[in-house]
This record gives sequence, C-alpha cells and structure tokens, in this order.
Amino acid sequence: MIQLKDLSLHARDEVDNPTSWELSVDFLKYGIAAMSISACSFLIILHFVAPDQGMRGIGSIFFVLLGSIAWALMARGKFRLVVYLMATGAWVIITAVSIVNGGVRTPMIAAYPLVILTAGWLISARSAWIASAFSIAATVGFILAEMGGILPMPTAPVAIRYGMVQIIIIVLSALLITFLVRAYHSRLVELRNASNALTQRTLDLEESKAELQRAQAVATMGSWSYDITQNVIKLSEETCRIFGFPEGTTGSYDTYMTRVYPPDLSAVKQAWQAALNGQVFDHEHRILIGKSVRWIRQKAEIAYAPDGTARSAIGITQDITDRKRNEAELVAALSAAEAANNAKSRFLAAASHDLRQPIAALSLYVGVLENRVLPADVTLVDHIQECVSSLTVLLTDLLDISKLDAGAVTPMQSDFAIDDMLASLISVHAVEASIKGLRLSMRRSNAIVRTDRQLLLRMLGNLIVNAVHCTEHGGVLVACRRHEGKWWIEVWDTGVGIPASQTTIVFEEFRQLGDDARNRGSGLGLAIVAKAAQLLGLQIRLLSRVGRGSMFAIEVPIGRATATVERFTSPAPPGRARIALVEDNPQLLNALTMLLESEGHEVLAAATGNALMAQLGNKAPDVLISDYRLAEAQTGFEVIAMLRNTFGNELPAIIITGDTDLALVRSMADRGIAVHYKPLKIELLQAFIRESTEPLVVMKS
Repeated sequence: MIQLKDLSLHARDEVDNPTSWELSVDFLKYGIAAMSISACSFLIILHFVAPDQGMRGIGSIFFVLLGSIAWALMARGKFRLVVYLMATGAWVIITAVSIVNGGVRTPMIAAYPLVILTAGWLISARSAWIASAFSIAATVGFILAEMGGILPMPTAPVAIRYGMVQIIIIVLSALLITFLVRAYHSRLVELRNASNALTQRTLDLEESKAELQRAQAVATMGSWSYDITQNVIKLSEETCRIFGFPEGTTGSYDTYMTRVYPPDLSAVKQAWQAALNGQVFDHEHRILIGKSVRWIRQKAEIAYAPDGTARSAIGITQDITDRKRNEAELVAALSAAEAANNAKSRFLAAASHDLRQPIAALSLYVGVLENRVLPADVTLVDHIQECVSSLTVLLTDLLDISKLDAGAVTPMQSDFAIDDMLASLISVHAVEASIKGLRLSMRRSNAIVRTDRQLLLRMLGNLIVNAVHCTEHGGVLVACRRHEGKWWIEVWDTGVGIPASQTTIVFEEFRQLGDDARNRGSGLGLAIVAKAAQLLGLQIRLLSRVGRGSMFAIEVPIGRATATVERFTSPAPPGRARIALVEDNPQLLNALTMLLESEGHEVLAAATGNALMAQLGNKAPDVLISDYRLAEAQTGFEVIAMLRNTFGNELPAIIITGDTDLALVRSMADRGIAVHYKPLKIELLQAFIRESTEPLVVMKS
C-alpha cells in the first residue's frame, strides 16, 4: 500500500495533491501556532504563579524556539524539512525535559503521543511507529533510571505503573494514527482513482470522437441520428460535408429531401416509407449540391415504440461517387473487352482456317518429299519437317489458349468410359514415342467419369506430349486411379524431373524450363491444361523428382454407366484402301493426293461432293476424307451425309479442319466422324485411316 507520505508534504516541496496538500499545510500551520501559543502561555503563567520554579519553563522556551525556526523555514517553502524538524525537535525536547524533571512522572512525557500522532499524519504511519518505538525506549529508560537511583524515585511500583500507562498510551496512539492514516489514504486513493478514471474517460471520449471524425473523413462516411417524433436530424461533421451543409447543421426530413437528385426522389421516398414499415433501409441514390451530382449510400436502423410506430433512427451516409464512377468505367471497359473478345473470336475462327491451309499443304508436301529425296538430303528434309511440326504446334496452342482466355469455350458434361479415351490417345501418340525409343503404355480401369470429353482429351494429349518431350529413356505410363474418393488420370514419365522451386511456374504461358530436352514446343501446352482445368473446376496434382521423372494428375468426377458396348466389323479391307478425298484448296488437295498415293492407297479426289460422287460411281470407298469448309458454302458434313445416304451410315469418315470450335468437334463426334486438325501430321493421318478402317465401337442405349 502507498504510504501517506506519497500524498502529502513528504512527497515533495511543491504541490503534490490539492486535497492532501491543503489539509497537511493547514494541519502543520495550526499545529505550530498552537504549540507556540501554548508554550508562551505556560511561561507567562509560570512567571506569575511560580517564579521560583524557572526550570519548569525550559521546555516551553525550547518549543517557542522550535516554532520560530519552523515558521522561518515555512516562509522559504521548506515544508518537508519543517515536518521532520518539528517531529524530531519535539521528541528531543520532551525527552530532555523528562530527564531533568523526574522521568515517567514528568507531565511533559504525556506529549509523546502528540509527537506520534503528528509524525504519523504529516509523514507516514511508519514514522509514527518509529516515533512510538523511540518513545517506548525512552520511557523504559526512565523507569530503569529511576529504579537504579539515577533519577529520584519514590517507589519502584509507582515508576513501573507510570511507565506502563505511558507505554500503553504510546501504543494506542500509534495504532490510532495508523488506522486514521490508512483510512484517509484509502479514501484519498479512491477519490484520486475516480478522478483519474473520469479524466481518462473524458480524454478517451474526446480522442474517440476525433478518431471517428478522422475515420469518417477518410472513408467519406458520416453518421446521423434522426428523432422521428420531433423531425430533427443531427449530422456529423462528415455528413455535413457530404451534403454540403455548414458544420453543426441540424436538419429535418425536408432538409434531406431538398438535397435528393430529382429523378431519384420518388425511389428515396418509397425506400424510407418501407423502412418505417419495418424493412431494412439500405439505399443508394444521387444528391444534388449546387450543380454537382454525387452518389451516396444511406443505411439506417430504426427504433420503434411499443405500439409499433417508428420513434428514432441512427444511420450512416457514405459518399460512393468514386465507386460509381469506377463501376461505370469498369462496365464500359468490360463492354469494350467483350466486343474485342468477340472480334477476336471471329478473327480466330477465320485465322484457324486460313492459316492452317498453307501449313497443312506444306506439311504434306514435306511428307511426300521424304520419300523422294536423295540420302544426302534426308537430314535437311527432317529439319524442314521439324520446323513445320513446331509451327503447327505453336499455331494450334495459340488458337486454343486464345479461345480459353476469351471465354469462348463452353464445357459440355457427359458420362463416358475413360479407357476408350486413353486407348485412343495411346494410339495417336505411340508413333512419336516409338521414334524416341520410349514405351508409351496405359493401365486399364473400369472407370466411368463425367466431364467435358473434348476438353479432357485435349488436356491429356498435352500432358502425354509434354511427358514424351521431357523423357529420353524409359517410358510414359497413363493410368486412371482412385485417390481420396475421386478418379485421377495420371501421366507418369521417367524424364529429367522438375525442381521443387519451379513446380508452380510450369503452368504459366510460354514458360519452358532450361533443359534442351524441354525446350521444345510452344510453351503453351501446360498452360492450356491449367486453364481448361480451371474452366471445368478440376484439380491438378504434380509430383516430380529431379533426375527421376514427373507425375501430372487430373481429377475427374465419377460418372454413371448409361450404355453397353458392342462391336461390329467393317467390310473395309486392311492395308491398301480406297479413299474418297474432298478438298477445295488445290494445293492441299494435290499434296494430300500425292501423300496418300505414295502410301499405296487408291485416291479419288475432288473439290466438291457432287464431283466426288461422279467419280465414285456405284462403288463405295473404304474411307471418306473431307475438308470441313468447302467452296459454294458447302461443308464436310453435307458431303459425308451425301455419301452415307448412298453407301450406308457405316462409312468411316474423317474431317480435316482448322476450326477448333468445341461445339463443332462435339457435333462431329456425335455423327461418328473422326477429326484431324490442320496442319496435318502424316503419321497421325495414317493412324486415323487405320482406325477408321478397323472394327468400330458403337454405343447402344
């Protein structure tokens, strides 16, 4: 517990605490004055009553002298020194007078309790106990001195009796002053704490108010309260600023309505009336300040009387002009971007066909050239073919990722057996893997999955191509496995692996790692996988160890088996095939014809479906290959339908196209038509022909 000295004169020479200071100073002044007056009065009385006993006045003389010194020190502001001087000096005077005048029987010894009380009140309770200890010691000394004959003693019991009474009075005085000091101190602490708490609360409220005003100014949001019964609205500083009112304005409902932008007035009144009837008031509207129109948001909570009538409201007003301006700019920007994307999509559709045509012809001519060059030129032709293949991949990937970015791809969910898709992918990419001496294999499963078939086919194709490109020894495995209750299609390779620090960046566009083994392709394959997975809401997992290989996995939702699979044999003979070819581009038509004939096939080529029918006569071809976009607004669909009406719906058909529209691809798949994209790859075209002339799988509901 803090001693009283912390609250009174002992703490400092200057003002410590107003309450305790005034009480202590007054106590000290009155005490010194009373002591001096009493001492002088005693000397006067002693002079007239007992002039022969002058020694009795020695104590009073010392007290007058002590009081004079104290007054001189107080005049200089040495209050603490005065307190110690008075307590110490008074005790010394009392003790000295008691020794001279007879010990415990001296009346002056009765002043010990006054010294104790004074020390305890003006200094501290500890000082009172110190003074009482010295007083008791002096009293015991007087008793012993009287019993020892040093001081005159009538009888020993009398000295002891006087001494015991005096000691009891001293102890009681110390206890009394301690109790009073602590009680006074506790009350003083309570008052000080209450005062400090009130002061701090006032400061906190002022600070909170200032912070609230600053926060409202920063957020352009003001507050207000509305006494509905009195029709009085009190506005904060920021609310006044928002509405263009002078600071401190007290408004009303009509005052508020004068600021509402006229075209919004009816809607604001309806919203407020609905709020009075119990609905939430949260309304955005415009206000008119002079000639300036601004947007605000008003939100309020309404208090109701017991009878259900609205009594008061408290709310906020936020200036949302900048937000509305940004929203308008964003809408305009989105409209412009949407228009640009639509134009981009139209351009891509045209570019997909126009750019692929010459590249497709170039690829075919290079394929024909491979069988006709001299041995010394084989390497040169291989380099040309590699450049054409790289250009083909780059063009295809650019068009695909542009469509994904433009939002021009709409997924179509369906249930299908994953083994059929994986087997098709293995057959397509087996040639490229075998050229590098790699094993490309799959692990069969009975999984039925549900997702967009064409997008998943593209994603898995990209992962397989990436795995083959990154692998020089070993092989690539494709498998569908269960993991955490879901089907995951995993593509494993024994390639160079990916450092842990680069596993996230491999899915970025045009990102290729530094190895020569990876530095092939467009750098868009994995980016297409990531964007397509995001479009379908599928997860991708990647595990990799440098020097050991990588595993890419795509999550696929579990589907339902809705059909059974049956097979039938096609009459098409293996090996040499009778091929019907329709292509309106002379260069591509000539290149395709030369290529297919160099592979040993019989080719009947024409620019239109009618011209082809004239050449076929009554003999059906083994397979029909047609470009999708033909002259005279004819499509490959129409040519295929014409020939199937004549030779049967089982006629295998292949569409070659540069159009990557997924809706078009799905419609081809629904008609049992294989799709081969331009620019053409010779080995892939041969694989399509072989697949088309081998037994086909049909689905019966």
